[in-house]
Amino acid sequence: MTKMSLDMFSSFIEDIYVKEVDVFVDKNEIVRDDKVYKPELKDLYRLYSFVIDNSVISILEFGSGWSTLALAMGLEFNQNRFGDQYKGFDRNLNAFRMCSVDSSKYFSQISISRLNENQRRMVDEFISVPFFKDFQGYPVSLWDPVPRFDYDLIYLDAPEPEQIVANVSALPMSSLSDLPISADLCVNEPYILPGTSILIDGRTANVNFLEAKMYREWIIRKDIHKDISYFFLNEPPLGAINQSHLEFRKNLSLYNRLDNLI
Repeated sequence: MTKMSLDMFSSFIEDIYVKEVDVFVDKNEIVRDDKVYKPELKDLYRLYSFVIDNSVISILEFGSGWSTLALAMGLEFNQNRFGDQYKGFDRNLNAFRMCSVDSSKYFSQISISRLNENQRRMVDEFISVPFFKDFQGYPVSLWDPVPRFDYDLIYLDAPEPEQIVANVSALPMSSLSDLPISADLCVNEPYILPGTSILIDGRTANVNFLEAKMYREWIIRKDIHKDISYFFLNEPPLGAINQSHLEFRKNLSLYNRLDNLI
């Protein structure tokens, strides 16, 4: 099997976007634009390629959108390429599955509608609410509820400030100038498995917060030109099952070649 080229990938995505270009967003939704967002093709291709190049087997996405399609396409490619070889890791409940977290059922359904039938079977919608809460004395957003963190790749691109529910005594989070600072990764950090990757789209202030607060052996890369950051949990496996999983991925991919990851 061969990964799509950037041109082929871009053409595929643009064909889908053409059908949505004149679709207006429901007025009941909290939005920054009244039309469906235009896909950022190079950013999406980076996600698609990352999943394939690193033999990602399970994905957790915070914030549905065009990224849902790009990530699902990469995961489907991996399932077709080596899914049969991976059988036997019966304790991996998320093998070739993706959990997409969003606060809006409406936008989540738009994202799911772009997927083919097989990709839809691989992706689980998870609708949650981001609340403004306290974490170690800092006002941050936390999803409630939040899915278990047991994925090879976590993609962080939500929530936006205007989506966060705050009580009357909290700082207002309602304008484009507010900085989104989510702390779900910090709260769940003890349960993240070695070898997990985190990709963060923009959200530089959030990246700086996570870098300051996360305590485990993370290797961190920041690319200011691409406006993306990468965290890699560089710790020894927790046991034989975790080790077998990591070795399986490493033997099939660029996994652990950190200079090529972003």
